Amino acid sequence: DIEEAMAFSRTRVGSAPADFVLQDREGRTVSLAQYRGKPLIVNFVFTGCFQVCPTSTRDLLGAVRAMRERFGPNQFNVLSIGFNQPQDSP
Repeated sequence: DIEEAMAFSRTRVGSAPADFVLQDREGRTVSLAQYRGKPLIVNFVFTGCFQVCPTSTRDLLGAVRAMRERFGPNQFNVLSIGFNQPQDSP
């Protein structure tokens, strides 16, 4: 039910998500908890996508630059999570 899903999603806005741990490109552990205290933009990118993903990533970069210009540097964090299931390791 679309109305039920929308109502559920609205209750989640502004609430703290559960912590999760991933590895960065160098194999270091990255925890969502490291980013608490400032607004966080999370971007999910399928790294095997060669059509729309580079465009959306470029658009995100433009938005981040505009927000930094408006609000100042270091006022928020951006976390981009790339995934490509066939190439990802556990």
